[in-house]
Amino acid sequence: MEWHILLAAVASSTSMHRVMEPKNILYKLQRLQKAKESGKVEVPQMKGVDTRAKAISLSVVILIVTSLVFYLIFNVVNPSTSWSITYSVVILVIADVLSSVMIDKYHAAIEPITQSFATKK
Repeated sequence: MEWHILLAAVASSTSMHRVMEPKNILYKLQRLQKAKESGKVEVPQMKGVDTRAKAISLSVVILIVTSLVFYLIFNVVNPSTSWSITYSVVILVIADVLSSVMIDKYHAAIEPITQSFATKK
């Protein structure tokens, strides 16, 4: 097993998840805002994932499957060890920056909602 290829595959998969998860959080926040405004609760897209155990299990399965796909792709490309390490560091940093920006959007979007509940007291 080529460890540098595995590193690049897992870094790619983890980065993809790190960027996608805040989008899910923002989607849930939008559903909350719509429910607050309209009084109707919107049905979530993934109806069967209703517990933390199911959500964590789904995340682990997605991590493993996408890592495998990236591993197969990197095996075909066959990058050098130096390239794989550089790529892994760069992709992780980019994912962290994007995730931070999206989490900041969440904080900005949730502030009016929390303020509206605080003023009702």
